[in-house]
Parts: sequence; C-alpha cells; structure tokens
Amino acid sequence: MKKYLLLIFFLSLIVFSTYGQELTNEQNTELKEKVTDLLNKYALYGDLTNDGISISQSYKTEFKRLFKNFLSPVIYNDLNNEYAQYISVDNYISIIETTFPKGIEIKIDTISIICKEPIPTEQSDKFYVTVICEKSIYGLSDADKFYTTNITSYFTISFDLSDNNINNLKIVSIKDENTILKDNSNKKMKGIYAGIYFTPSIALIQISSNTQVSEIKSSYQLSFSAGIEANYFFNSHLGIGLGLGFSSFNNTKILKYSIENENIIQKIDTDNETYYLYVTSDIVEKTQ
Repeated sequence: MKKYLLLIFFLSLIVFSTYGQELTNEQNTELKEKVTDLLNKYALYGDLTNDGISISQSYKTEFKRLFKNFLSPVIYNDLNNEYAQYISVDNYISIIETTFPKGIEIKIDTISIICKEPIPTEQSDKFYVTVICEKSIYGLSDADKFYTTNITSYFTISFDLSDNNINNLKIVSIKDENTILKDNSNKKMKGIYAGIYFTPSIALIQISSNTQVSEIKSSYQLSFSAGIEANYFFNSHLGIGLGLGFSSFNNTKILKYSIENENIIQKIDTDNETYYLYVTSDIVEKTQ
C-alpha cells in the first residue's frame, strides 16, 4: 500500500512540473521577436494586394497559412457589420474581395504590443500566448467610399517549444476588446457557489376590532428564517440554484369579550330553579 501511494505522488509531481514549465527570459525575448514577425506578415498578406490595384492570389494563400484553422469562425469581423461578428478566414477574404476589390491596407503597431504570460497545454511542447496590439484598416470600397477603423485586437497565437527553440507560430483567433471583457466576466462567474443565510425578524398581526371584542392586544415576537443553498452559474447572466430553508413565526393575541348581555348565561340547577352565571374572561391565543 505504501508503494502505491508513493507512485501516485511521484506521477502527480511529474505532471505538475511539466504543466508548470515556464519560458526563460531569453525564450520570452525570442517569442516576442517571432510574434512581431508574425504580425508583420499578417499586416502584409492581409492586404490581399501587392500593388493596390487587384487581389493577389499568392497573398491569399500566404494569409491562410498564418492561421491554425482557416475554416472556423475565429476572426473578429471588423470589415462589414452585415455579416456575423466572428467569421472564418475564408469569409474574411471573401468580404475583402467583394467589398474592397483593390484590397485593403492593414497596419499594426508592433512597437507597443503586449505579450501575456504563455499558457502551456497538455502537450509539454505546445503553448498559447495572447498578444494585445492596436490595429488599423484602410480601404476603398467598390462604391468608391473610403473605409477606416481602429481597434484594440487580441491575437491568440500557438507555438511549439522544442530543443529550447520557439517555432511553428500560428494565429488561433483574433478578438476585439469587448469580447475579451465579456469572456473574462463569464469566467469569473462560472462555477458552483454555496452559502447559508439567517434572517431574524419581528412579527405582529393586526386584527380589526368589531362589536363583540372591546380590546385586542398583539405582542411583538421574534421570528427567523434560515437555510442553505447551492448555485451553479453558466455565465454572468444564467444559472440554476437549489436550496433548503426554514421559517418560523410567533405571535400572541389577547381578546377581551365586551357585550354585557353576553356575559350573563342563564342556567337551571338540579332543583329546576333558574340562576344566572356571570362570566368574565380573557382569551389568549398564541400562534407559532
């Protein structure tokens, strides 16, 4: 049994060490240089034109090669709001060809780019890194209208680390800042939340008086409610919950009978003689 436990601990330590691998300062410097080179290629081939007159087929091919997957909707649509918010690389190229037959001009401020901490995957030699940069687009549409936009873009880039060298950089996705903020909010909210609650209160019942009751007294009583609950949030707007609660209620009422005639009760004794029973009483009722 001891050998078994030691083996499990040893394997867990190896997995943790592998997942926790960090890049050295030299590797981080190399990564930023290669990320900059990738973004420059994105800006170059993303124009889809090398002369500003017509679409270049070779640029289209090179542009696709920059991406890990060019069929999935991974690019934020910053060209035409008539399409979906996120589109595939092929759709992005199609919009440029249709709307900007002479191509576009993409500029990326590579001087001020921010590279986040690389994230390792289950494969020890593969990583992801998020790169934040300012991106500008200029173009002349088929209707001879000048188009321009400036956005903060979040590039997710995959890369390999083999023999201490960084290579095989590919763009996984390009998102806008609003999407990132929404994703971060959902990540913070998503998960299971459990808690307990206890709420004290004071209860009082008020009853309207009538002709038969001369006085009604109702005393303040301490009550409480308590329970446990568990909730699972899918995102910042939607979740489900389950709980068990208990509530108590206490109140005391004192009623005084008021009609004098009703206080006299006619009775007959064993000698068949009439007598009167005079009644004076208070009614005390306690509710819990």
